[in-house]
Amino acid sequence: MSLSKAHEIGHQENLEKLLIILSAFSPHIAEEIWSFLGNKDLACQQEWPGWDEAKCQDETIEIAVQVNGKLRGKVNISAAASEAEVFALAKNLDNVAKYIAGKKVVKKIYVPGRLLSIVVK
Repeated sequence: MSLSKAHEIGHQENLEKLLIILSAFSPHIAEEIWSFLGNKDLACQQEWPGWDEAKCQDETIEIAVQVNGKLRGKVNISAAASEAEVFALAKNLDNVAKYIAGKKVVKKIYVPGRLLSIVVK
């Protein structure tokens, strides 16, 4: 898409938001393009574009799995997964299974979205 056709396809608003952000890093070229689009004021004087926090959330996350304090694997799971779901996936990992096989799980420490630590004896 060329800049001269931006207003024809309805992308001018998105392009202007990009130029407002770009003006903080490359003010001269951003202001030049801003004026080319027909704006009389300065891009650097515009309100910073908003954002939608819901669109910034990850649907799946990677959780580290430790056995007795040593990293033994990682699982990819839904961000809303419970401790039980994470533990069920973690104990099926080959590297985790061999360290907990035949041993008693003394403690499970789950830090949501980050870590599952399994203590065995």
